Amino acid sequence: MVIGGQMEQHDMPSDSDDTSAILDAWKQLDSVSGSRLVELTASLEAPGAADIQRFRREWPPPVVSAAIELAQARRRAAAKFTRASELWCDTSGVEQATSQRVGEWKARRFVEGQVTSVLDLCCGIGGDAMALRSHCEVHAVDLDPLRCWMTARNAGCTASVEDVTKLDPSGRYVHVDPARRDEASGRRSWNPEHHRPRWSEITELLDRSRGAACKLGPGIPLPLEGAPMSTEYELIQDSGQLVQAVLWTGDLARDPGTHRATMLPEGRSVSGPPGSVRISSDLPESGTWLIEACPALERARLVSHQLGDRTDVGELSAGLGLMWSRTPVADPWFVDWRIEAVLPLRERPLKRWLRAHDAGEVVVRTRGRAVDPDTWSKSLRGSGATPWVVFALRLGSTTRAIVTHWTG
Repeated sequence: MVIGGQMEQHDMPSDSDDTSAILDAWKQLDSVSGSRLVELTASLEAPGAADIQRFRREWPPPVVSAAIELAQARRRAAAKFTRASELWCDTSGVEQATSQRVGEWKARRFVEGQVTSVLDLCCGIGGDAMALRSHCEVHAVDLDPLRCWMTARNAGCTASVEDVTKLDPSGRYVHVDPARRDEASGRRSWNPEHHRPRWSEITELLDRSRGAACKLGPGIPLPLEGAPMSTEYELIQDSGQLVQAVLWTGDLARDPGTHRATMLPEGRSVSGPPGSVRISSDLPESGTWLIEACPALERARLVSHQLGDRTDVGELSAGLGLMWSRTPVADPWFVDWRIEAVLPLRERPLKRWLRAHDAGEVVVRTRGRAVDPDTWSKSLRGSGATPWVVFALRLGSTTRAIVTHWTG
């Protein structure tokens, strides 16, 4: 059962009548009558017109719409949260929420810093608040009354509807998650000045707090101009997918001025000064190895740091993010692909080579948009039993198809 929290309302949005009506509809789901509707909608994969008409004979249309939205959101939340079936959430809130695993990883740093109270600003449905609430007191803030209500219920914390830019976090520990997507259009922006709050407003919060974690999209350009001098940048990947860039500031920055790469669920983390890998003057050949860094390591620009004294590894082309060597790296931060052939990037000769080598499923990967990988994967697929991975790459003024096996 979800533990209820308390919610206060301060600065309501201008369309308060609409938002109040929406919130009231969701609150009705949290009642004896509403819980029955929640159970009914949860039992249906996709309610049809007849189902909706039947529900509306007993419940108001806004309540029915909220129940259907809740059922869909909880199904999606199952990929992120173990108690998804108990959460109060909508689909857009689930998409933007920090997953349980990532939230718990970040909460560990607050615990290690012996933090007892956190302001969770722009809380959404409470992904981070739930992880933090397991260890300390949390007060959540959001401009959306529905999201505040959801966080209060999900995390069992207090919540208030306020403009976070008007808060004074002096002496407090803060987690802030600015909106990076316009919910009306669904478009995501990597420009921090287009976030809500804007980057200039976020930096004021970070500067005045005792310590903070600022969650940003992994594609944000780093380092960020105007970030506090104490900032430590952490790039987090989960199950091979890059999911967050976190700015740690103040007391929560372990190594100010450094970058950190984190790999989940393995729980690996490395930190160091960002750097670049030397560019190879030669092209790879069959029998050598294509080296691919894990996303967090590459994005944090810590590839050279992790390679250490491996001077035999060179990047194929500046900024490409793929390297080659005559021997595998054999490090969990890298994937070693054995190169079986290096061919011109032309479909016919590539297809002939693959068919001559028992090709079955063929996965085409590219960087720099050298080809359409989906189209080429379908075209190159054969009737054999051997799977192949083909890297279609633009290397300076030339293009190449590098045919590989993954060695595990």
